[in-house]
Amino acid sequence: MRALILAAGRGLRLGVKTPKALLEVGGKTLLERLLGQFRVQGISEVGVVTGYCRDSFEPIVRQLGAYPIYNRDYASTDNLMSFYVGAELLDGPLILAHSDLIIEDKLLGQLIAATGDIVLPLDRSTTDVEAMKMVVSGDIVVDLGKTIPVEKAAGESIPLMKFSTAGLKAVKKAVAAILDEKRPCRYLEEALVEVISRDICNIRMADVTGCYWIEIDNPSDLRRARRSFGGDDVPA
Repeated sequence: MRALILAAGRGLRLGVKTPKALLEVGGKTLLERLLGQFRVQGISEVGVVTGYCRDSFEPIVRQLGAYPIYNRDYASTDNLMSFYVGAELLDGPLILAHSDLIIEDKLLGQLIAATGDIVLPLDRSTTDVEAMKMVVSGDIVVDLGKTIPVEKAAGESIPLMKFSTAGLKAVKKAVAAILDEKRPCRYLEEALVEVISRDICNIRMADVTGCYWIEIDNPSDLRRARRSFGGDDVPA
């Protein structure tokens, strides 16, 4: 199994110049933490999609034993393009993670143990209007998106995914079609919705409710992560 970390973005809402993957929580950068968790699970081949601060960021990626993949369009695109650039160089099975994600070890273990061509972790305990929400039927994902009404959602989709070889192939094909047709589409989850709507393969959820995780989008998220995992407050 391989892994791909999406780390091209600027992270403007955090108000810091450091790439989000290099922010420290509990004495480790987010990138170091994720790479360590992957190694514990036997995943040693990891690609990191870079963009912002490429010149200073990529040497650190190499020093940590991963390899950088540059998204030259990072400033004008979002994670759909970063996924496409990175996944073109990787075959499945694959774990995909956002670089601004901090998780406890057992969450990753539960995702890897789950079966399915595409598996998305679901947290039933937290969701709001801004969240990437998930609608399920049993363990099958039937819809995914930020505009889904909160009352219809089973919970929040965590920015961490598992793909089998067949699942990764299906999503690559959907993303390539979106890009070829120059359709306005920013997020990988929109390509997953196409896979769902065309019944190409099942997307399953792994219920990880009770596992601790934070997606660090703003200073409040970073403070919360540092309180929970150790470390100082947001630097001035």
